[in-house]
Amino acid sequence: GMMTEMTNLEQTARSEGIGIFKVCDGTNDKGGDDDAVTTSNFIAEFEPMEYSTEIVYGDDGGKSVLVSNSDKQASSIPPSNPGDVRGCSDFEYYEDALRYYERYYPYYGDVAKLDRDGDGVPCPGLEHTSNQDKYRMKRPK
Repeated sequence: GMMTEMTNLEQTARSEGIGIFKVCDGTNDKGGDDDAVTTSNFIAEFEPMEYSTEIVYGDDGGKSVLVSNSDKQASSIPPSNPGDVRGCSDFEYYEDALRYYERYYPYYGDVAKLDRDGDGVPCPGLEHTSNQDKYRMKRPK
């Protein structure tokens, strides 16, 4: 069938070095008597982009949003350690506790001891927010 024919064409292209399977050897293919080998030390360098996209996950899966990279650079500075000053009762919704947990966990671990069983879900007994833009599922590690 068609699949067999396509597989045979791919094998022929691979064995003969045709199309995307052509091996570039660095020789000058411009014709003529010039057998000089062209070499290139070119390295592509790009300036950091001002904006990039990130996927924001919600109950509908996820959507791509535009994010300023200057905000990312500023947020890479570690926050000061708040210590064990907050508990689950200080948060109205699970998403609020999760945001606090995710803010400090990469730098200091679970400083407020919001994740007692160590599964990555802080304050699992809190109810979810009714704001669909802030909703996050409770997903253990």
